[in-house]
Amino acid sequence: MYLTDYHTHTRLSPDGEAPLTEMARAAVQAGLSELCVTDHYDLMQLDGTPFTEPYDWDPAVEQLREAQAAFQGRLTLRLGLELGSAPFFPDRAQAAVDRPEVDFVIGSLHNMTPEAGGGDFYYVDYKTPEICYACLDDYFGSMLRLAPMTCYDAMGHIIYPLRYMNLRSGQNVTLDRYQDQLREILRLVAQNGRSIEVNTYNGRTV
Repeated sequence: MYLTDYHTHTRLSPDGEAPLTEMARAAVQAGLSELCVTDHYDLMQLDGTPFTEPYDWDPAVEQLREAQAAFQGRLTLRLGLELGSAPFFPDRAQAAVDRPEVDFVIGSLHNMTPEAGGGDFYYVDYKTPEICYACLDDYFGSMLRLAPMTCYDAMGHIIYPLRYMNLRSGQNVTLDRYQDQLREILRLVAQNGRSIEVNTYNGRTV
């Protein structure tokens, strides 16, 4: 079986700690054949402020080359990116991934629209179902804008806010009212020649 992981974060990502060589060693021990590093580059900060600095590809390329040399013949290593908030800054999003070294891009949404304040869904206080559904309205509206874009290869974790609504805040939010939107999102992604990632989130269902 050819096992791969295309959603990984190294020490170059705000939520990662390990260098790529360490992650590659763990991937070999786990029986993976291929690993793609997709460190975060969000075009909006956690509080919704636009992040205007371009992504620094040099350290990413450097650690990739180092790991490729160390694991040659044992593991295929690829370079990617998890790109956040592309629908709000389409020109900057496309510029970020227009590099010959880039193998794979996850298109993700972590923030609300600028019109809704732009904050990361992680920081919302989901104290009522009404707040949850207002955030989901915003989230899936943004996803409909992301689906036809060309700056990504796979759309990431399409039920991202539910982690915090249901698991953390104890709500019982469902996606029943979004079935038509979800079908349209999937149709647009497929029509666009893109994919939906399989994000197991440590084995949890949301």
